[in-house]
Amino acid sequence: MKIISLLAGIGISFCFWMACAEPFSQGENLYMVSCASCHMEDGSGLGGVIPDLRERDIWQFGSEDLPCLIRWGSVIRVTDSLPKYPTVMPPHPSLTEVEIANILNFLQDRWGDPSRFYTPEDILRQLERCSVAMDAR
Repeated sequence: MKIISLLAGIGISFCFWMACAEPFSQGENLYMVSCASCHMEDGSGLGGVIPDLRERDIWQFGSEDLPCLIRWGSVIRVTDSLPKYPTVMPPHPSLTEVEIANILNFLQDRWGDPSRFYTPEDILRQLERCSVAMDAR
């Protein structure tokens, strides 16, 4: 647990030093590399198979679950608050808390609720919650 706290502190420090200076820019770049191949560059998804991120309804479902969904994919379901799709979202375990925050902030700014802002601390807290839920399985 001490290692996780140390790594989180380093990640948060890095955030304030570099990544958080341009969160939407980094978020957009990460989205294009990690997400656009399925959700498309314009967020349109693929019919009823891959979610259309431009649909406001998608943002009404469990914003607390979105970091877990990005990190662990849709194979792991923390709650049933997110809609189900027939395709499995792949996990992105190498994304840091800062990168996940920046992706979600870009998505919220582009297609969701621009007033909703994620901090790396929010992401870390939410990922710890889903890790506990996964351990309980």
